[in-house]
Amino acid sequence: MKIELGKNIKDERLKKNLTQQELADQLNISRQTISKWELDKSYPDLELLVKMSQLFQVSVDYLLGIEGATEKEKRTLLDYIFQTNPEGIYEPSQKELSRMKKVCIVAYVSHGIRYQSVAAFPFGIFSQVRFINRLKKELSPYYDVHFDPLTMEEEPDLLVIPETQRLYVEHSEENTLLLPGILFLKKDAKAIKEHIDSYFATR
Repeated sequence: MKIELGKNIKDERLKKNLTQQELADQLNISRQTISKWELDKSYPDLELLVKMSQLFQVSVDYLLGIEGATEKEKRTLLDYIFQTNPEGIYEPSQKELSRMKKVCIVAYVSHGIRYQSVAAFPFGIFSQVRFINRLKKELSPYYDVHFDPLTMEEEPDLLVIPETQRLYVEHSEENTLLLPGILFLKKDAKAIKEHIDSYFATR
């Protein structure tokens, strides 16, 4: 499906009588970044999408141009937004990915753009995005890491679930690692990686 994000950002910016620089200042980013978004040369991350939806007083669905999309299409798009590569995070090549174990850390289960958090994040969407980026930075050099089992085309080699949420996530005993919820509350990406390393070391 076609994402009309660039056009919609420009249209809403003009409705608010904002220049690219004025919008950039409100989002604490550069004017060049706004220009790239409007030309569809790059996309904002979820945190900035939410900020713009609040500023423009529209839904994230509307900004993305997917109000009439199916739930599956919305889930795929949300996973794409989370899987985009923030600065400083290692991005493996396709050859490297083919050799890596696929690990899905259940940090959220999406329901379109309105997703249900399952990892007990107490400080909302922005805190969750930062934690997912922290996990990616810790794990991406070693594992093919994902965060939503609903959008994976293949079964992961390992499904990582907070113990406090095991009743809410469909899983089998095989290839599942239950971790203490406190690791997620503390956002301890290093400790989570150590548990994953230990799991594969014994297999």
